[in-house]
Amino acid sequence: MLWIAALLTAMGALAHAAENTTEKIIVEEQSFKDVQTMPSVTVIGADKIRGRGPVTLGDLLREVAGVTVVRSGSSGQTTAVFIRGAESRHSLVLLDGLEVNDPSHVSRGFDFSNLGSENIERIEVYRGPQSVRFGSDAMGGVINIITKQGREGWQGAYGTEVGSYRTRKISLGAAGAREQFHYSIAGARTEAAGPSAADHAEGNPEPDASRRLSLSSRAGWSSKDHWGADLTVRTFETQNDLDYDGGPTGDDIDYRTSMRHFLTGAEIHGGFFNERLVSSLSAHFGTLSRDYNNYPDAAHADEYHEHFTAQTSKVATRQQLTLSEIAHLEGSVAVRTETSRSNSIYNGTPSPQPFHQNTIIGESLIYDLHHRNYLLETGARHDESASLGDVYSYSFKPGYSFSDLNLILRAGFSTGFKAPTLYQLHSSFGNTELKPEKSTAWEFSLEREFTADSGGSVTHFVNRYRDLIDYDTVLNKYGNIKEARSEGAEAELHHRLFSRYRLRGAYTHLMTEDRATGLKLFRRPQNSASLEMQWSESPWEVSAVYTAVSRRDDRTPVTGARTSLHSYDLVDLRAAYRLESWLQLRGRIENLFDRRYQESAGYGSSRLAGYFGIAGEF
Repeated sequence: MLWIAALLTAMGALAHAAENTTEKIIVEEQSFKDVQTMPSVTVIGADKIRGRGPVTLGDLLREVAGVTVVRSGSSGQTTAVFIRGAESRHSLVLLDGLEVNDPSHVSRGFDFSNLGSENIERIEVYRGPQSVRFGSDAMGGVINIITKQGREGWQGAYGTEVGSYRTRKISLGAAGAREQFHYSIAGARTEAAGPSAADHAEGNPEPDASRRLSLSSRAGWSSKDHWGADLTVRTFETQNDLDYDGGPTGDDIDYRTSMRHFLTGAEIHGGFFNERLVSSLSAHFGTLSRDYNNYPDAAHADEYHEHFTAQTSKVATRQQLTLSEIAHLEGSVAVRTETSRSNSIYNGTPSPQPFHQNTIIGESLIYDLHHRNYLLETGARHDESASLGDVYSYSFKPGYSFSDLNLILRAGFSTGFKAPTLYQLHSSFGNTELKPEKSTAWEFSLEREFTADSGGSVTHFVNRYRDLIDYDTVLNKYGNIKEARSEGAEAELHHRLFSRYRLRGAYTHLMTEDRATGLKLFRRPQNSASLEMQWSESPWEVSAVYTAVSRRDDRTPVTGARTSLHSYDLVDLRAAYRLESWLQLRGRIENLFDRRYQESAGYGSSRLAGYFGIAGEF
């Protein structure tokens, strides 16, 4: 901690020496720098999100290169996201800068079915280890979600949708700004009656309903001398019917889960020395509870109830310094504390897990250079806690811009880590001697902008994961017993045809290996691709999306044996017609050719489905 305090003191002196420079750094609590200048980052913008309609966060990520989305059943069921072959638990998820990963979960993961697209302005997907900037949990990647901010005047928005599986959705929102203040507030409710989570085609006819409610608000103040403050409050609740497992006889008529998540955060920021030094101080707090209840029935004699609660708090300060017109320095200190407890009752026998707590302190330093055609971002981070000890992360990402060709070549080396979870450390199967999971990654990329509306990128990456935590059947507790490797290539393309057509494409080639067995990692396809064609001419907006996923290995839910899931391809259609400036009719068809497929062994997916609704802004 002493070195970072000395650094922040020195930054003030350096800022005074840099007063003759003219470049400014603007702080936003949700976005840590200009992501367009960073390698391996995809931004899903407001137009793309609005065009997809009221879908979940997981659905929005399906067309991003390097990202695999796996849902265990239809809409509302557990959804995992794998970035470049890393485990889903290796992705850190942020909502307006607030961490939403679940400290009470076995792996501290995030269920991507819990969050809808309502009130989201954009999504930033960082691929590869990002621990230098974000700390623990970012050893595979980061998904940063930014909600809408009020702009001058007053705006309102609404939307409704009905469709297959008795789906009903409604959303309302308002936003605005006046003088130095801005605000936004939105709410959404979604209900669906099915289908079955366990695959209907394998003898599971009982539908599994899902319900989701979300409320979000942001408010802020900014002064003319570039001081400002922001407050975010968000809550979402879900209730889902579950099945006992996938495959035959998986149906369970009275197995249900519910989740409630509350998040709030505040930030104050301001500039010094003619804004050569921009400082911010933020505080975040979140509470979460999950319940699982399963009663005995004719098919399943067991009864169990589980209750989990968790809290997360985080205090951070960040200093951004302009050293010169070509060089910038960023330092940060963050303290994250999380707590968790649970109680389980299995066939009348209670199994409580007492209160546990963990605090991680992290300090980082990042240097950014853009001199003529040369690009460089390099940084280091130190994290420490009672369970971790000392962990160091590094990154070195040079690049060169061929300005005449609108071409950028980049290379990158980075490391990441994930701290053991409270469950892995302190449950009845816990092990307090666990070490953090770690990753090392290399990547090489080429980015080309052909015109202002056309461009693309190609990236080759190699990731190695060591000290991975898994259940040790010999010692009957968790241990650092696994190693893995992933290697591949990803490509993204966007191109405007004439003035009315837009083409977007993404392709991922991925090879994974469990280093102990030499076998492929589960649920990672070797090849996946998506292609979207969009046509717009007022008052129409029409798009078609083609998605293809190759075969991948998985584990059967009943016996645990390795199996291979069939490849599949899907076509989705969307259309919108604007009747008035404040009224738009919209419809979408999913799985146009009624493909039967499984993303997770034993669990079905939605077949041919149609949805219709209205939306508008005023």
